[in-house]
Amino acid sequence: MNESNQRIDLAIKEVVDIPGLGISFGSKHLRFLYPEFCPVLDVNTVKLGYEQTPQGYQKFAQDCRLIANTLTERGTPNPFPERPKKWFVSDIDMALFARLSGWK
Repeated sequence: MNESNQRIDLAIKEVVDIPGLGISFGSKHLRFLYPEFCPVLDVNTVKLGYEQTPQGYQKFAQDCRLIANTLTERGTPNPFPERPKKWFVSDIDMALFARLSGWK
């Protein structure tokens, strides 16, 4: 998967076709495989208004990508030590999860 052929909605559809995997658990698998493109859509992030559907997941991934690209372009340091100058979708997902969970 690369930035030019992202079809996150199709990827999540394939994953949730596996018995027992819903959007939340399926998105965790995608995030593990492709952290640069795939966030986790779980009970915390649905509070932001995203539906737990392939289309909702696609929209969440696009919004996280927009934020990640903006932070990278502005030169905002990423606290993740392995890539201090580049933001991944998973970095945005983690920050949102922490904030929604009340972490300080």
